[in-house]
Amino acid sequence: MKIDTPRRTLLSPLAYSWFRGPAKRERDVIVMDGLRAERYEPLLEPRIGVELSRVRTPDEAVSFVTRFGMLTQPRHLLEGESCPAEIWQPFADFERASEDLRRIHRTLSDVRKGSAGDREALARLRKDFGPLEPEKEQRIETAAGTVFIEARALYPPEYFSKDERTILIKASDWAAGALNNGLIDAHPCVFEPAQLFQDPRRAPGRLCVGILAETLLGFCYLTFAQALSTEPIAVCDECNRIFIVDDKRQKFCEPACANRARFRRFKDNRTVKSTPKKRSQHGKTARTRRR
Repeated sequence: MKIDTPRRTLLSPLAYSWFRGPAKRERDVIVMDGLRAERYEPLLEPRIGVELSRVRTPDEAVSFVTRFGMLTQPRHLLEGESCPAEIWQPFADFERASEDLRRIHRTLSDVRKGSAGDREALARLRKDFGPLEPEKEQRIETAAGTVFIEARALYPPEYFSKDERTILIKASDWAAGALNNGLIDAHPCVFEPAQLFQDPRRAPGRLCVGILAETLLGFCYLTFAQALSTEPIAVCDECNRIFIVDDKRQKFCEPACANRARFRRFKDNRTVKSTPKKRSQHGKTARTRRR
């Protein structure tokens, strides 16, 4: 299990209050019961971006909405109005965002491994972010129709370099761009921590700068970016989902995964021990003859 190295702290991720509540699946749509929904502060859930990256099935999306709410909701709900009777969102929105976050993590993980000399990670990055052929035509859609232009006319010289460092930087830059795309609704915000967090131990007057997301999806991207930069992140040996490592010895994201792996090892050991010994034609146990 490879643990990503923690980095420096980013600007504080900020979010509006949000609605969460009981949810259910209706075909390809996730529906939240607004009549039983409650308003809460996403700021109290700093690992929510990692939690979104773990969503793979509609049932997991239902659990996510019950804990955290929809990824987006009507803008007027941010202004203190009551929640509608139902709020719905296609499961495809959760699936797409989750896969996007996982790919960002995979790419950055390979960049860090490749920088340390891992040849397999470098090979994967070269396949996805390798050099372009200058004369290869790129398909471009314009108002006048489809045109084909040589790559050399569209990209800077570094896009054609075979240097490993260039490929590593290109892959890392792609990850940064993907995170920026998820933060399209976020903007800078100067705030007073003593007011925002209501902590009597905080002295007023120490203004801070943060990034405020308009939606829960934006806050997920913010917290995921912060986790990539400040937290040790690994992939579970059992379910292959991302998790933040709280103990360096940790190989599984939760006890259930550790128990499944332990039971499988126990079952495999029993199978090996219970394998009948090979017997000779005379009914005696055959022994390996030493030479």
